[in-house]
Amino acid sequence: FSFFLRRDMKRLLKKMKQEWTGRNQTLQVIHEGADDMFLFGEMELLVHFACQMHRYYHSFTSGAVTFCAGISLYNFKESLAVNAQLAQNLMDQAKTLDGKDGVVLKDEGIRYKWEDLIRNVSYILHSI
Repeated sequence: FSFFLRRDMKRLLKKMKQEWTGRNQTLQVIHEGADDMFLFGEMELLVHFACQMHRYYHSFTSGAVTFCAGISLYNFKESLAVNAQLAQNLMDQAKTLDGKDGVVLKDEGIRYKWEDLIRNVSYILHSI
């Protein structure tokens, strides 16, 4: 995963920035570790980016390795560390999905396998 992050992440971020040019949305990489990363940005952009990242990673691993994510809403009354922990907790919950290949959005009640999220992303974003 670390090779994927180093090699493909910059390419994917650049592609997303080009696709979202003109919109008042940004995506910041806060932390990038050996097998995890912490991003900050608008919910819509984060979800689209996560879907793209899953597609790239699935292609990179030929589907042999699962990809889990937790995407939370930032609570401005809490510290960055508290918000990061919430996202980590959501990602840990995503690892409990059958096959471990999924994402948990906003709170533990909104869980998706990647193919369901990707297929219904517009509807899902409007419902949260």
